[in-house]
Amino acid sequence: MEQATPTTKIKFQQFVKTLYGRILTVHGMVEMAALIALAIVFDLPFLKIRIGEAQSFSLTMLPLMILALRFPIFDSFIGIGFIYGFITNVIDGYGFNTLPFDYILAYGSLSVISLFAPLVFKKNKTVLLNFLFLTLAVIAGVTLRILWSSLSSVIFYETTYWGGIVYNAPTMAISGAVSLSMLFMLYQTLVIFNNKLQKQDNTDL
Repeated sequence: MEQATPTTKIKFQQFVKTLYGRILTVHGMVEMAALIALAIVFDLPFLKIRIGEAQSFSLTMLPLMILALRFPIFDSFIGIGFIYGFITNVIDGYGFNTLPFDYILAYGSLSVISLFAPLVFKKNKTVLLNFLFLTLAVIAGVTLRILWSSLSSVIFYETTYWGGIVYNAPTMAISGAVSLSMLFMLYQTLVIFNNKLQKQDNTDL
């Protein structure tokens, strides 16, 4: 068997980094911990508007979306779905039976935003294209979260799937829209940090 050439190894390392690995670095662990902590703070009762037993508006998704833009998809899913999802499930107190769909999969689905990151940060003639891809990324993530949470409504609360969507969609969509508007305002800062991240990755290779 032919041994892999240095060029092939580098390409393979670059491919792996598009999916997983930054969570294993010191910078990655610190940054992820800070963003998850911020999301938990935004989810505190006095920082969100509650309109029902399990419905509320908050900025909780904002740091999670930033996390997804900063980390590869598998790292993002671990951080958002498993780590943040588990902590929030314990804090909310609805029981571990709601953990798989309402927390791990619903919140974890925001990690799909990671797949849009190259398009979001790509240099274009106009920033409007970047905002378009950012909007599509947020719509994809929030839509998946609504769908998973609605499935949980069917399983645990015996509602119809459409009924679950009607119940979950308004607050999640509005929270997602507010978070998206904040991302627009933070975009140039995110670009600066993304460029630093790219230089750091090139140095690590």
